[in-house]
Amino acid sequence: MVAQVRELGDFLAVTSHLGGHKVVLIQPAERLHPSAANALLKTLEEPRAGTVFMLVSDRPQQLLPTVRSRCFRIDFPVPEGGEALDWLRANNVREPEIALAQAGFAPLAALELDQDGFWERRRMLSDLLAAQGETASALAATVSAEELPLLCSLLYRWCYDVLSLRLSGRVRYNPDYAKSLRRIADNAEVLQLQGLIRDLVSASRALEHPLNARLVIEQLAIRYTRTIARRES
Repeated sequence: MVAQVRELGDFLAVTSHLGGHKVVLIQPAERLHPSAANALLKTLEEPRAGTVFMLVSDRPQQLLPTVRSRCFRIDFPVPEGGEALDWLRANNVREPEIALAQAGFAPLAALELDQDGFWERRRMLSDLLAAQGETASALAATVSAEELPLLCSLLYRWCYDVLSLRLSGRVRYNPDYAKSLRRIADNAEVLQLQGLIRDLVSASRALEHPLNARLVIEQLAIRYTRTIARRES
């Protein structure tokens, strides 16, 4: 990602063929590694004439403050739940209610989930997260290196729901696993959950960079298993 940001200089230095504006789209912007974000700062602060940068993010709070301060923020709220569900049903999306919840109630993101075997893998991994016993070894053995992004996103939503249940009694992303989540929430430590969620955010930011995916998977699985371990009564 850092190299791609630096290569923008060559792209921006060339005049547009039709004399129009140049648009640089960065999505999802929260995945920018801090090094890449810092490399982008100068260009954001003093863009070339006729250049427009669009940073798209559903988690703008994860962007560096220095990046946010150089941008104009435009919010696009999600549509009403009933309207979104009707649209998903019209597009023959499987399990539209769960898809909408998994996507944070953003219908376009929910539509994208309905492909590439997402539901089968989500069910398998969620069943492992809900199980008691050797969760870490089972997760590490089941998740391939290519599925690290999927594990990070599913585990983030899962841990968010556990923490939400502990603090407010509500489930946001996984309503079909509410019973299992409540059982886990009764045993989970809030501080450990918060730490794991922070680590998941950090891991997500590094997915575009060379890393030992197998090691990351094993570490996340072990952290999760320790976090949900039954507390001493």
